[in-house]
Amino acid sequence: MKKHFISLWFLCVFACLLLSGCSWFYAQTPTPKDVYLDPINIPQQAENGESAAEFVARTQRANVVSLIAVYNLRTEYGNTYTQIFSGVILDGDGFVLTTSDVSDLEYADGQFVRPSSVRAVLSDAYGDDTRYLLDLVSYDSSCGLALYRFHDNFYHYTDDAHSAAKSGFPLWANFSADSASVGDAAIAIGNAVGVLNSPFAGVNGITYLQQSVTQGVVSSVQTSASENRPAGGKNLLLFSAPSNENMYGGALFDKNGYVIGLIAQQFSDPNNEDDFLPRVSAALPTDDLTAFIDSVSAEKQFAIPYTIAQSGSQQGAEAA
Repeated sequence: MKKHFISLWFLCVFACLLLSGCSWFYAQTPTPKDVYLDPINIPQQAENGESAAEFVARTQRANVVSLIAVYNLRTEYGNTYTQIFSGVILDGDGFVLTTSDVSDLEYADGQFVRPSSVRAVLSDAYGDDTRYLLDLVSYDSSCGLALYRFHDNFYHYTDDAHSAAKSGFPLWANFSADSASVGDAAIAIGNAVGVLNSPFAGVNGITYLQQSVTQGVVSSVQTSASENRPAGGKNLLLFSAPSNENMYGGALFDKNGYVIGLIAQQFSDPNNEDDFLPRVSAALPTDDLTAFIDSVSAEKQFAIPYTIAQSGSQQGAEAA
C-alpha cells in the first residue's frame, strides 16, 4: 500500500510540473549536431540596372536570420507564448546579434519574462528552413541588445560536388567603418512576415516565415542624451524604410551592403509611449553595437569576432 502511495505521489508531482510549464523541462537541451550547408555564390558587383536595394537584398539577405522565441507564460490559452524577431550573423562561428526584447520580453506593464527557447531560421538563400536552437551568450536591456550563438556545429561545402568543407558559416555581416549621416541610403532586412497558427502553440505554432527588404533614407541621427530622446536615452538612427516588430533585431544596411544599424523599436513621443510615429523607424548605430560586443567579450573572456568593412573589402565573404 505504501509503495502504491509513493508511486501515486510521484505521478502527481510529475503531472503538476508538466502542466505548469516548469522551466526544468525546457532546460533539457539536445546534444549539438554537425550541420553542413550547401555552397552559396554571392556576386560582389551590382548587375547592370540593379538598384542599391536590389543589390543589398541579393548579397546580404543570407546574413539575416528569423528568430522564434518561446516564453513560459501561462495564460487562459496555453502555457507558452511565441514571438517572432530577427537577428544578424556576426561571424563564421555563428554568433547572432539581436534586440534584447528577445531575451527580456515585456508582456505586461513593467513585467518581463525570459524565453524558454530561441530558435533561428536561416535565410531562404540557404534553402534550409530548419529551426536551429540558439544559446544565450549575454543581453543588456539598458542598451537594447542581446547576443546568441548557434547551438549546433556548422560547416559549409566549398564546392558543388561537396568534396570539401570548412568550419562555420560562409557569410556574415560587415559593419560600416563610417557613421551614418542624414540622407544616406537605409535598406532594412528582417523577418517582416511571420504567420502564427497560434502564438500559444510554441515553436510549432509558426507556419510561415519570410524576410522582407524595405528602402528609405536616414532621416535623423540622435547622438546626444536629452529629455526628448526616445527609448531611455539610447543612441538612435531614425530612418524612413518601413519596419515592424518582427523585424526588430534585423539589419539596416547602406547602399554598399554594410551594416549601419540594428533595427530597434519604433520612435515614439517620450511623453506618450503609445504615440508612435508610423512613418519613422529606429535603429541602434554600429558604434553601440561594437561597444556591446566588446563588453560581452571582456565579460566572458573569449573573443567574439566581427568585421568592420574597409574600402575594397569583400562584402560578407568568408575571407574577412
